[in-house]
Amino acid sequence: MPDILNTPADEFSAICALQSIHDRGGSPDQVFATALGARLEAEWAKTNGLTRAKGHPCVHRLLDFHCAPAMAESCDCVPPFTDHPSLWMKDGKPHCLVSQPYEMDMESIEDITAFCKQHGLSFTIDAYPAFHFPTRALFVVFQPAEKSDGPMREP
Repeated sequence: MPDILNTPADEFSAICALQSIHDRGGSPDQVFATALGARLEAEWAKTNGLTRAKGHPCVHRLLDFHCAPAMAESCDCVPPFTDHPSLWMKDGKPHCLVSQPYEMDMESIEDITAFCKQHGLSFTIDAYPAFHFPTRALFVVFQPAEKSDGPMREP
């Protein structure tokens, strides 16, 4: 619990506002996500030297090939349990795929692990900086196993 007596006035006002929203039956999580989601995304991208890729976020792009348009329906382009996927570029090349699911259980982690082993990928799971819905979503980063540079840096 933060020391309220030593909290700067603007932070104290924000805390009181979020508590008030909660007390009225609102969603302080949604307010927080709206206020910071885009900023967290921009800071994470800048810290890691990444830009969001255009087009379909497909793990095959990380592995230097594309799905044929006719195969798009049957292609296993994203790992199981992927939600809110985005593909990120570094130095003009696909670098990582991000998924931001709301929950994971043992079955989902086992399925993701099997998918990654089959496709030569590695993954990390973190809570920060999930920018789709901070405080609710997880942050899963997929990279080619041989190119993985470990967990992405926090802003």
